[in-house]
Amino acid sequence: MSSLVDVFTDKGTTNWLKAWLAVDIAKSGLDQFADNEAKTVHANIYNAVWSSGQFPAMCIGCCTANLLKCPTPGICNKRGINSVCKGMHDTIAKQPRPCPTNVCNKVLDEIKTLHKFSIPSWKNTSAEQWARNHWEIAKAYLPKDGYAGKSSVQDTDFNGIISFMMNCKHFDNKFSFPIATGKHSPPCLLTMAREIGRTVRHSSQCKVTDADLQDIFTTLTNLLSDQTSLTLDVTALEAVKKLAELQKETLKITTGEMIHLLDAANDTLKKVQNIADKSLDEMQVYLKQCKKDLKSHTDKCKHELNDHTAKCTKAIYGHASKAVESTYAQSCKDFRESLIGFYTTEMSTVSVSPLWMGLDKPIFDIFVQPKLSLYNIEKDGSRTKANKAINKYMDFFYSDIKVKRVFVQGDPGIGKSTFLTKLVLDWCNVVYVHNPDNKATFTDAKTLKDFQFLFHISLRDAMGQREVTEMIKAQIIDNMYTGAKQTKVFELLQQILERETCLITMDGLNEWADHLNQLVIPRIASSHTNCVSIITTRPWRMADERIKCSEIGRLLEIEGITDSEQLIKQTILSLQTGNNRTFTDFMTFVNERHFMHFLTSPWLQALIANPCAEESGDDSQARISDSRSEIPLHDMSEIEVVVENGSVELHVKTPLETIPMYMFLICGLKYSHVTCH
Repeated sequence: MSSLVDVFTDKGTTNWLKAWLAVDIAKSGLDQFADNEAKTVHANIYNAVWSSGQFPAMCIGCCTANLLKCPTPGICNKRGINSVCKGMHDTIAKQPRPCPTNVCNKVLDEIKTLHKFSIPSWKNTSAEQWARNHWEIAKAYLPKDGYAGKSSVQDTDFNGIISFMMNCKHFDNKFSFPIATGKHSPPCLLTMAREIGRTVRHSSQCKVTDADLQDIFTTLTNLLSDQTSLTLDVTALEAVKKLAELQKETLKITTGEMIHLLDAANDTLKKVQNIADKSLDEMQVYLKQCKKDLKSHTDKCKHELNDHTAKCTKAIYGHASKAVESTYAQSCKDFRESLIGFYTTEMSTVSVSPLWMGLDKPIFDIFVQPKLSLYNIEKDGSRTKANKAINKYMDFFYSDIKVKRVFVQGDPGIGKSTFLTKLVLDWCNVVYVHNPDNKATFTDAKTLKDFQFLFHISLRDAMGQREVTEMIKAQIIDNMYTGAKQTKVFELLQQILERETCLITMDGLNEWADHLNQLVIPRIASSHTNCVSIITTRPWRMADERIKCSEIGRLLEIEGITDSEQLIKQTILSLQTGNNRTFTDFMTFVNERHFMHFLTSPWLQALIANPCAEESGDDSQARISDSRSEIPLHDMSEIEVVVENGSVELHVKTPLETIPMYMFLICGLKYSHVTCH
């Protein structure tokens, strides 16, 4: 830090240097206030122009010369009507003309109206910048010389700032005192402050007495503390504080600030003809020492700055990383909530009629726990049924290590799709929804919490697609979002699959084929190391030799349901309208028609339960009907069903043409091949 008393040995010269610094401090305290008011003046002028009926518009195509008539007193040097103006209107482009938008000429009139003497300093201001730079309008109220190149309040000196306040009528109610100019006695604070600036800058002796210095501090402090507009102004209050410290010689001045001050003061000293060489020499010596000290200090600061920069850079990167991570976490949370909403809306029901897919009921009213068995993959590749029932989700995903791919096979209509649908809703329930109507398939449903996301894919609807990400986009994202949001969420999906633990359920591998005949199952990118998949299929598809044993993390089989009676009761109950069918009635219905051997799968049970629930009163024939069809159920005693390797053979004792197509639907709709004998 530097001290002003160390510069000169003469007290008067030191006082003059203090006065110089006091003026600089006062300017810094008025800059923000003046700039804010200049913005207000700018806005008021344009609002006045637009309120006069002018459509809100701005023009940047007019120069100041275009808006002033020629000759304009004090601006043009044109003499006589036929002479040529060699001042402002010296080119064709600068000739007087009206503003194309009729805006600039009105702005000029408003500027003139606000000037106390109606003689703005037109040479200072550029009309091309009026619309964009509020200070360009303020310059019209500054002294006429020396301010044309000043583009902001910071570029403008103390005299210019004070002149703006004195010449613009806008400031008439901004101070607690009337603004008096010219010969008024006593002069106002603005007039006194302007005289201080002029005296200090143009002193012939570069000396100030103690009494005059005290008056300077008093005047500038009173101005910066004015109760109308500046008493609560932060920058003005800071300037008052600095003036008090300067007066008490406790103000801390950096070496850089000292050099700037002395360089500015030096220009004034050089202009004074009778200044003592001693004062100039003293200042030059001290200035040289300041620069030397500054270089030493700069080298030290550079080293400290480099260290600090490295620390800050590290901190910034850390903060940026946290900000990005926070955004990612919020995006994941929003997407997960939308995904759960999509599942609970679109997958909450299942069809209870194989002949009428639109007849659906809440899955919670129908679902019965499936009967699942584990198959072991032997060393020779054969698959043997283990003596182990699967009744926990934990058994799906964990053996000695966490399983990456689970295959669930089962005959047609055995409940594979319904099981996956229920698994999806179980995940929704433990992660977010907590639906009291949802009784989890297994007691350890919380195991599903290990998966931050679950993506359910119907492979029947993914023909022509090979990548799991493509399927998720087509079946989930494109149905949840529109437009640019689809692209944004798809990009988020890539991050999720690489970073989060995800469960991907794929239903119906037997209904999907790679059109390039290269993949046997849909491809999950190798970078998605945290993804676990469950794939349902019919047993014949698992016989595909291209499915490597190493790709089968676990093989399970759905053999039916744990409680057929419960399913029948729930199905009949969901279909009841006016009749009150019971389980006993259903079994009577089945036995009378020799349907018992068809109760091998939930699909067939539902198929038979539909006509049972709707049987009218005729015991010889049941009908399931809607607005589209009416199908009779015949006695099944004449048909023998033989199922082997996914194919069905019907041994018919009566002429084939007497068996309605409905019977073939029962046995063949979900099977790969049906033959009749």
